[in-house]
Amino acid sequence: MFVDTICGVDFQVFHGTRNKDLCGAPLPKNCSIHEDPTAIAKRKYEATDEPNKVWFYMDITCGFATGFWGVIVVLMLKKQWRHKLFIFAEETRVKIHVALLVRVNKLKPYRSLGCK
Repeated sequence: MFVDTICGVDFQVFHGTRNKDLCGAPLPKNCSIHEDPTAIAKRKYEATDEPNKVWFYMDITCGFATGFWGVIVVLMLKKQWRHKLFIFAEETRVKIHVALLVRVNKLKPYRSLGCK
């Protein structure tokens, strides 16, 4: 009786249900076969999916190159845009630096209360 129920779960319920691939110690079905029943289907799917993967990665690469070089070329050719971008980046860096300094200074009184 103890083999059939572990922690209040009756494993005999699983026998004969829609879980045909369920096997193991408390169930009567043996799991000695190490071949995954879905492995054949996976191999078949991977073989037919190989050309799609090549096109997928080519599409990603072309999209990245077009977007990246599109931005870089525009920044190289348009002096005003380049200056605005660098000014924006510098202002953002300063804002982050100030925000960190404010937070650190708010925590200074609490540092003296550290564990001893």
